[in-house]
Amino acid sequence: TDAYNPLAFYENEMKEKETYRILGNVYLEIKPVKNLSFKTTLSPNLTHSRTGFYSGDGVGGTPLGSYTITRSFDWIWDNIANYNVSINDHSISAMGLFSMNAYTYEKYFLSAQNPTPGTKYHNIGTAGKENIEEFSSSYAENSMVSYAFRANYSYKGKYMLTATVRSDGSSKFASGYRWGTFPSAAFAWRISEEDFMNIEQLSNLKLRLSYGVTGNNSGIGNYDTQTTGAGPNYYAFGNQVAYGYYPSGVVNTALSWESTQETNLGIDYGFFDNRINGTIDLYNKDSKGLLYKRDLPLVSGGGSLITNIGNVRNRGIELSLNTINIQNKKWRWETNFTFAANQNEVLEINGTSDQILGGTTKTLMVGQPVNNIYSYNWAGIVSDKTIDVPDNEASINNGFTPGEQVKSSDYYYSIYKWTEGMPIIEDINGDGIIDADNDKKILGSRDPKWIGSITSSLTYGNWDMMVSVYTKQNYKVYSNFLFEYYNYAY
Repeated sequence: TDAYNPLAFYENEMKEKETYRILGNVYLEIKPVKNLSFKTTLSPNLTHSRTGFYSGDGVGGTPLGSYTITRSFDWIWDNIANYNVSINDHSISAMGLFSMNAYTYEKYFLSAQNPTPGTKYHNIGTAGKENIEEFSSSYAENSMVSYAFRANYSYKGKYMLTATVRSDGSSKFASGYRWGTFPSAAFAWRISEEDFMNIEQLSNLKLRLSYGVTGNNSGIGNYDTQTTGAGPNYYAFGNQVAYGYYPSGVVNTALSWESTQETNLGIDYGFFDNRINGTIDLYNKDSKGLLYKRDLPLVSGGGSLITNIGNVRNRGIELSLNTINIQNKKWRWETNFTFAANQNEVLEINGTSDQILGGTTKTLMVGQPVNNIYSYNWAGIVSDKTIDVPDNEASINNGFTPGEQVKSSDYYYSIYKWTEGMPIIEDINGDGIIDADNDKKILGSRDPKWIGSITSSLTYGNWDMMVSVYTKQNYKVYSNFLFEYYNYAY
């Protein structure tokens, strides 16, 4: 609970927000010649928001009013040409794409102390210049241009080939690194259509094999590859006060697209007119140039920097099973099962050693998952119960005999000055000193070993009922609460 009276906050604080959003979609589609179609689509999106906040003197502080206005506008313009033709048992199609999108955002903020009583945030200017606490404005934009071409071929609906190439250019990257090209290819064989698979109970059996490269630029700010101005900083210049601006921080102008090469082998199956159907997929994803925000040492100015840090591999399996248990004129009972397991591993860290120690949830180590938890290991609580003295340097140096039984509180207070009720932190190297260099280790991963779900739906006429169970297993959860309140200076 807060230190102040919750009722006082309720009666003396207010926050009002209004948001207006306009979405649009307009397109033109033509068919200039046989088998060829062209469609152009423009999708704009405008959002305008205002937020007013007021905190009166009834909450134990100086009255404060603030007003925020934000505006964002984005648009996507897609141009797609499709060509389809069938010749006897052969089907051929091709698609060409040219796409552009842009996004702009602006924000204006004003806050002041002691606005005129009764006006709340509606007349902040009456507070006077001397009470202005903050006034600021900001603007940001980004854009992307994309080209893509895809060709499909099918023979009798049994053998299918697809090839795609896509190029994206993003303004988030610096000149010379903005473009990435990502090809892919896929093959599918509908085995159930073959004469030798004339099995009455088999409705569908299709084998799929694909390889492709995808790009990622998420997590990058609009200007993370550009040096921007920060400040101002005020200083004495002669007998006058002057101000100046300085670089916002270290930037990586060589930042480039993160790319993922994926190979997938899959099977689609169906039995008894597809009343039992599902999929099985095995995949391997190798991500190169992983985009990662790492902390910089203080000697270089501190802060953080986004870099293409290294290579990561994901391997796993995905299963799905759908069954139609009952189906007639009035009743339908359907059940769906899913299962997925993924193994994540850091393969390489570019230009560094085999690890980057960046805190509890920001540590990378070769051979370990990306989302690991690297910290001290909690090994119990100091109590008055007896324990076996561990065989290590700290025990011997403090007069204990390894293997003897002593009270937990006596042992841990003598070496670490821990009293009853305090947590026991594992002393990995046994030197009697708990320090980050020698006593932290990988405690586990924040990613589950496997996830699964069961969904069952029952329909009778116009009535329906659904039951769903979802689970994630074998993973660690990082608690900010425990970190803050049970840190004990470590």
